[in-house]
Amino acid sequence: MTDPDAQVTEFNSLVASRIDRFAKTMEFGNDTADRYRQVLLDHQPVDGRSNAPCAAPHTESAPWPCREVRRLSKAETYPTSVQAAARWLDVLASMREMIGATIPQAIDNIEHHLQVGSRNAEYNRRFAFSAFTMPFTYALAATPPRSGSEAETAIAPLVEAVDLVMTDPDVRGAMARLEEAMASAEVALGSMLADPEPATVTELVDELKRSLKVSMLSALLGSSGIVELADAELNARLEELKYPPPQARWVDLANVPVSVVGTPSDTTISIEEVYQSAAPGVQGLLQAMRGEVSPPRSTEVQRIQGSQWISFIFAEWNDHYRFELAKVWDCSHRDYQFPLLGELGKIRNDMIHNGGIAKRATANCQLLRWFTEGQRMHLTAPMYLEVVQLWPWNELLGQPTPSQDSRNQYGGRAPLNLIDAVQRAAAVDGINEGDPFGGPVAMQLGVDGSWPTVGQTRSG
Repeated sequence: MTDPDAQVTEFNSLVASRIDRFAKTMEFGNDTADRYRQVLLDHQPVDGRSNAPCAAPHTESAPWPCREVRRLSKAETYPTSVQAAARWLDVLASMREMIGATIPQAIDNIEHHLQVGSRNAEYNRRFAFSAFTMPFTYALAATPPRSGSEAETAIAPLVEAVDLVMTDPDVRGAMARLEEAMASAEVALGSMLADPEPATVTELVDELKRSLKVSMLSALLGSSGIVELADAELNARLEELKYPPPQARWVDLANVPVSVVGTPSDTTISIEEVYQSAAPGVQGLLQAMRGEVSPPRSTEVQRIQGSQWISFIFAEWNDHYRFELAKVWDCSHRDYQFPLLGELGKIRNDMIHNGGIAKRATANCQLLRWFTEGQRMHLTAPMYLEVVQLWPWNELLGQPTPSQDSRNQYGGRAPLNLIDAVQRAAAVDGINEGDPFGGPVAMQLGVDGSWPTVGQTRSG
């Protein structure tokens, strides 16, 4: 049986490790990680023994590890984003598809011509291996991982292996090392899906911005337009294999019609994001190289259609990003209140619940003055752009002002901050969301809203 002191050491080490990961993401004067370290320091067991009372003040004696410490041990306490790891896994899958479609004799042929010093040996090697590594090299240039991040560490060996496959005289050895690096990166990135790396506030805002822009692009161009952009990008990349170097390109959402440009701006999105979501795959690549028409294919963007855009982006914000951003500062998700998001909610409700006909509340919007009462709502390109431009991007990077909203969705007079505290405590204790309000707590809320002890001091 494990010694209780060892249990304390092991649990403290787990919590400290999570806080240390979180501390690497601190930006803009954020001291949440330091405050978490102080919580861990304050909430230690008496005499250093597991299951002994916690030394910190509690409403009643709480055995250690108390709720505050258990909360800090859970991954969901910290802001996370699995998008970086997921995108790199997609890139590796594309590389494997490229390699798997290669005829083995092609490698033998390249190796032979290098050994005998054929005139075009180096060109053929660069062309062939550039095709293998094309998904990775373009993604690395267009959407690199955050400096110092775990995603950067995971793909670092692959960066070196990709360089060597272009230059190492031992062609088969270089290919074997590339395969090993890919396998290692897949394991590391897969573990990041199971236990996500904490995200910076900048990463979360950038991910939200990307989600808005990609879904906006889908709505403006439709699925066929996305496929056409991806096909054009594929043709450009094939030309660049012959005549390097590769060039970066962006899609400008403000142009009418939407078009590819050579420089980024506030209204552009990297062509890499488009290509990753609608790439033609190996069969399409081979057909394009033969000059044939690419076959119809299903793409991610086909699932996001025009009239669904408002509902999609509102759900992204309301059900996900505001909660993750609140974890950055350890504040309430209710602190994120912006007039634009309130108006988007009104428009979304009319689209879903009123057959797409604007009600008076939507007609009275002060920022999004798009519709009159009773008007059938149809989004135009300028409306999409207006949402992106009015979105409070800068405000999202800073700590929000505590909300004064006192509206209570439950019966009774319990304050919202108390309801949030009970829900957080329930989550730590493994109770499903909403369950704590189904028994005695609901009775307190519904009868007289009286809370003689809970909420005045922290409970264990």
